[in-house]
Amino acid sequence: MQLLTASRDPNWIACIDFGTALSKLAIVKAVDRSDLQSDDIKPLAVAIRPGFRPRNPYLLPSVIFVSNDSVLFGQDAEEAALRAERTGRQAFASPKQYLSTHDADELDQLLPQEIDPTTRFTARDLLKLFLAHMLERAGHDATQQGLPWPISLRIARPAWDRERAHGGENALKGLVRDAFGLIDKLGSALASKGGLRPCARVRP
Repeated sequence: MQLLTASRDPNWIACIDFGTALSKLAIVKAVDRSDLQSDDIKPLAVAIRPGFRPRNPYLLPSVIFVSNDSVLFGQDAEEAALRAERTGRQAFASPKQYLSTHDADELDQLLPQEIDPTTRFTARDLLKLFLAHMLERAGHDATQQGLPWPISLRIARPAWDRERAHGGENALKGLVRDAFGLIDKLGSALASKGGLRPCARVRP
């Protein structure tokens, strides 16, 4: 099934909190808020991947770390960044804050070498990959729970000022669309042990 073009189940909505420090996702029944019951909200374990048990299965650290041969996400990325800190390396962290503080045209500029030593990735590339990783894990857990996937999405948007709001909304919609396209292309490799590799394959 191609997720990008698959029909969406109208009875459920996926709500993404694309957080500054931590990101999470839950599936919610598409009913009036006053009618929601506790069983109508299903959190998804977006931080779990094969061979790895995170500190919290429902909270994915909003961090991406690029090495010469892999891209790491979440807790793996946090830990790799700490190990490499003495060498001057940095993670790409707080993607929601990046979206709220940078203009849309900056998304397509190559990142500094201390963040991307491969000189292959823009901020837009890493944002797409992070969302693809998160949504692939959400889809996996939804399937495990017998929940529908894919479904319509709602995202807690960054705190854009009025001048950035229109361009930011369009950029965010494009990131989500392209993230589903990356899942169709890369599948479970987005959650591979040791990160996504080789880098040459993952540029959208």
